[in-house]
Amino acid sequence: MIDYTLAAKLACKKIICQFKNTPEEMFFYAIIEQAIRDYSKGLQSKASPLEIVNSGTAKYYLANDIIHAEMCDVDSEWIRIVLKKCGLDVEVYND
Repeated sequence: MIDYTLAAKLACKKIICQFKNTPEEMFFYAIIEQAIRDYSKGLQSKASPLEIVNSGTAKYYLANDIIHAEMCDVDSEWIRIVLKKCGLDVEVYND
């Protein structure tokens, strides 16, 4: 069984290295990190209904162009690859 909290921490640790240490980029990274944490909480077997709803919203955000990453020249697809390698697979939505 996957520890989704640990998977989120590992993914975030890898992803933060691609952001410059400026207030703006750290702010944008924090938004992405929160989405990853929200997504992972909803995958746990004891997730509350609110965590499940937040997880769905976070998944949608992570599965599309992650604008906060793109603004910092970090590729959204690369973030999804990191998430998948850590056990947090998000499917790309084709709207």
